[in-house]
Amino acid sequence: MEQLIKELKNVRKALEHAIQAADDLPTAQRTLKDLKEAQSLIESVIRRNKAFADKNK
Repeated sequence: MEQLIKELKNVRKALEHAIQAADDLPTAQRTLKDLKEAQSLIESVIRRNKAFADKNK
């Protein structure tokens, strides 16, 4: 569960960074990178939760 919380905090940081950068056109590349990182982290959390749920059935 601690790992899940850590990953969710990482997702939150990546999304906050992307939102802050969204208003600045020169940072569009960085924003895209941050959004892709957030997507990857979210997918990781989903996989871990699914595996945990399947394990506890």
